[in-house]
Amino acid sequence: MPIMHVDLDAFYASIEQRDHAELRGKPVIVCMFTRGGGSGAVATASYEARKLGVHSGMALFQAKSKAPDAIYLPADLAKYKRVSDEIMSFLRSLTKSFEQVSIDEAFMEVDDAPATAQKIRQWMEKHGLSCSIGVGKNKLVSKIAANRVKPNGLTIVPPGGEKDFVASLDVGEIPGLGNKAEEKLAEMKVEKVSDLARLPLARLVEEFGNSRGNYYYQASQGEDYSPVTERGAKAQSGRIATLAENTRDKSLLLAELERLAVSAAEKAGQPFRRASVYLVFSNKAYKGKQKTLEKSTTDPKEAMPTISSLLDVLLNENTANVRRVGVSFSGFGETKPTRPSPKTDKHKKALPQKSLSDY
Repeated sequence: MPIMHVDLDAFYASIEQRDHAELRGKPVIVCMFTRGGGSGAVATASYEARKLGVHSGMALFQAKSKAPDAIYLPADLAKYKRVSDEIMSFLRSLTKSFEQVSIDEAFMEVDDAPATAQKIRQWMEKHGLSCSIGVGKNKLVSKIAANRVKPNGLTIVPPGGEKDFVASLDVGEIPGLGNKAEEKLAEMKVEKVSDLARLPLARLVEEFGNSRGNYYYQASQGEDYSPVTERGAKAQSGRIATLAENTRDKSLLLAELERLAVSAAEKAGQPFRRASVYLVFSNKAYKGKQKTLEKSTTDPKEAMPTISSLLDVLLNENTANVRRVGVSFSGFGETKPTRPSPKTDKHKKALPQKSLSDY
């Protein structure tokens, strides 16, 4: 049965443009502000803003340097979740196999892809929004197909055409293949997926490890065997990044942690109660700590004081420069204060269910 990927176009910004006629056709940048609005990161940029070089996850000061005359709005996460819930409820009604990936993405198995796509696009238009839709034999191909027709596009990859469809793509278009992997592949003279497809599986496993090596190999063939299945409750939501240069400069580290916190909160899509910070030092030491917030929140700026204090503790535990930083949020659904044990009164070591490389 064909698998459809539905990706809501510039979701946060599109909602604001729908609800405020004066914003339509203008560069709108929805932000997660921190430090009283003086800093923060881009949550979503409208397509008008994207033409100016602004994209999600970009630091606020970078966005303002590229688009000084754009309209900057604070994110209204509660409103966006209400709209998302309504959309996802409609999509679920069209299929028996559904998987919501995030607040603005979902997979679904469909019998009649063209007819289902038309229903979805008509419903979205009626509600003043749009989405991009990709259809293929598997989740990988359908996601790539949707990404390539933004905004408001539809691509259907016929069965048997998966390998040819991905062959001409840049390797960076493979979902989950990050900048570091792309740089390493470039050193191996691999730029297109067709180049990647010519590499033996054993070579990819040697270079990237068993899990990633197998994934890159299958992706190069247009293959993906993961099922469409409703996800259970998430234990945590996190993001990690490798710094451009190793450093102990707290202002630089905190700015990167702010950016990651915005992305992690958006990925979570629900209130969280605990914040964790992870550091990988240049001497390969790994440190992580977490702390319970005073109250549950969806706003990462409310967690920044805690994140800052955790950063101080971790930096005091190792004198080396920092190579990688990470943030995760957990404690979803917790509304009552949790009573810390005497041994973990102030800070307690984070016990993530995933390693840093899993984010």
